Amino acid sequence: MLLAFDRLETFLHQFPRLTIGLVGDLVLDQYLELAPGVHELSLETGLEAYQITRVRNAAGALGTVLNNLAALGVGRLLPVTVIGDDGRGFDLRRALANLPVDTTHVVADPERLTPTYTKPIRRLADGRVEELNRLDVRDRQPLSATATQAVGDRIAAIWNQCDGFIVLDQFVESNWGVVNDGVRARLAALSAADPRKLVYIDSRAHLSRFHFGVLKGNRREVIAAAAIDAKLPASSPATHALAGGNAAGGNAAGGNAAGGNAAGGNAAGGKIAAGDIAGVDLNGGDVAAAGRALEQLRDRTGRAAYCTCGDDGTLVVEPTGAARLIPGFRVTGPIDVCGAGDAATSGLVTSLLAGATPVEAATVGNLVASITVQQLGTTGTARPDQVRSRYREWAATWAAPPGPAGSDECSVSS
Repeated sequence: MLLAFDRLETFLHQFPRLTIGLVGDLVLDQYLELAPGVHELSLETGLEAYQITRVRNAAGALGTVLNNLAALGVGRLLPVTVIGDDGRGFDLRRALANLPVDTTHVVADPERLTPTYTKPIRRLADGRVEELNRLDVRDRQPLSATATQAVGDRIAAIWNQCDGFIVLDQFVESNWGVVNDGVRARLAALSAADPRKLVYIDSRAHLSRFHFGVLKGNRREVIAAAAIDAKLPASSPATHALAGGNAAGGNAAGGNAAGGNAAGGNAAGGKIAAGDIAGVDLNGGDVAAAGRALEQLRDRTGRAAYCTCGDDGTLVVEPTGAARLIPGFRVTGPIDVCGAGDAATSGLVTSLLAGATPVEAATVGNLVASITVQQLGTTGTARPDQVRSRYREWAATWAAPPGPAGSDECSVSS
């Protein structure tokens, strides 16, 4: 059994006692709800002038993790980040006001814009919600040396207060986000001095730059990071594909682990190398290739590592041994995978800090993500009662174990 119910209960009861530090890019998600059935043209341009009837603000990126941790009942959250000293920053702080979040270490920099994803949405006649072109507001330049120093100093100031840290490196451009080279170096030094502290790192494009901590990515990110380690040429297909990587936990329509295509990898189960990556389907069911890549990342840090694989589940590799796939809980009906990876992170990290094994933690992460993907038109969260209910649904399906030889998990390495 992957996870006993009494173990799940033990973890859930521990969550309110946790203090978690978070470092990374905090974004305002602004939803503009268009009036249904109204189409008005601008007299000046002749273009449609969208008629907004409601504006909803929510904290996104690092804020998605904050929302998920709060919904799970975590007692205290200490984010360290940089936003602008502007109206969007005010809206972002207000979106955090009802959460157990101490915003003391949210730096307001008058020289920067508050990153904002503006999302016009329209409800169609059949009840479906259509999301129109997103409008992004953010700085397209590096964080200043002063702001970088401030972030590092604040991480150090709260280090001993926190049971663990989550690092979310959202932006794909090098050094444009909060987690730049200077902040990464500060985190590495603090981690080296206190190796027992959990530092969980989720980076959309720069996993290859982290040589410490517990690393997590989706299939795209993990395979590309391992290939970069193998000195993959900058012009390779994987490098280009990474720029469009899905940080929400992988493609929910991803392939079945049992039929994963490892044609582009080493048939003998060896490392992902520069020559191997060209044949790997980064969007599909390359669970075996992702497993080998994950082992490489683990070998670099000496810590467990994780790879979310959409509805296939989560790959886990412990400090020793081969990668294993922890099957996901597959749901029916419409889904929205936006934020699924952050939901998995929240369940996984809280469980690790509550004493879970890596396999147990990945299972909780899968449960949490399976709940959030069913919440449409918003970035969902999962409460403890929902996690318990989903567990009971999941346990009821255990007529036959999904893994080989009577196990609940599948080895993916040759």
